[in-house]
Amino acid sequence: MRAFNKCLFLLGLIVSTSVSARGDDQYYAAAISRAPSLDGMTGLLTMNLPHTMGAGITAVGAVSLADSLPGQYEDLTEAIVALRVGFSDNIEIGLKTKNYTSKDLTGNTNTGLGDAEVMIKWKFREQNEHLLAMALGLGAILPTADEKKGFGEVDTLGIKLNVTGAAEKPIYDDSYVGLYFEGEIVAIDSMTSSSPYKEMYAVVNVGLAFPISDDNNLSFFTELNRVTNKDKPTMVRNHSAITPGLRYANDNFNLTIAAQMIDYGDINASQNRFIAQLSLGF
Repeated sequence: MRAFNKCLFLLGLIVSTSVSARGDDQYYAAAISRAPSLDGMTGLLTMNLPHTMGAGITAVGAVSLADSLPGQYEDLTEAIVALRVGFSDNIEIGLKTKNYTSKDLTGNTNTGLGDAEVMIKWKFREQNEHLLAMALGLGAILPTADEKKGFGEVDTLGIKLNVTGAAEKPIYDDSYVGLYFEGEIVAIDSMTSSSPYKEMYAVVNVGLAFPISDDNNLSFFTELNRVTNKDKPTMVRNHSAITPGLRYANDNFNLTIAAQMIDYGDINASQNRFIAQLSLGF
């Protein structure tokens, strides 16, 4: 409860510009309000979706709190600021920076930057009655972190390649249900021969969302998140998670709050994480 109250307090300190745009795959009757993900791209909360929000600039501030990171931190706060730039109806770029405040197992407190990320997404297929909406993403992880404090994942460069899909079907006249998936391969320091380590791991996300209000603005969603084959534990490590949450979104406002339950498996530890996101449109 203490972490949840901190999350709500910090959320109120974030001022950002955003647009929660209507969906552009409009063969169905439902009008769907969308918002950026924590990656800066259009999505649910932690996963990206194939949908794009059209041309324009969207800045989104987000705060993610975790009470601890097993074997590494007693307390950990992660603040994310992301920028989404749309170039056309089907191409957008997301930029993301992170800042960490940690308290290690000995009681020492540190604050510093994490790695920055940039990703371009191309939606190559619209949804229709028979086909999913689908998009490809290509991204880079840049070594901007405070390495001495252990906040980084890469030494030289990381590459991300992902594919996303979505099927949103109308139910009960103006309502809908959405099913989403994301598959991603991440290669760390594999482009240079001088890096001290090289690895490649996979990220798989599956999501479900449906509105719980008559105007479709208030939605419930659940994400299943999994990271596998991560050999070197950093700020990213192997885990399985379920992330249920609530989102209120319209054309000018988005507020998302979720609780992520994480199972690290190999170290026999679990963790509850509270995540909040706020965006305002002007």
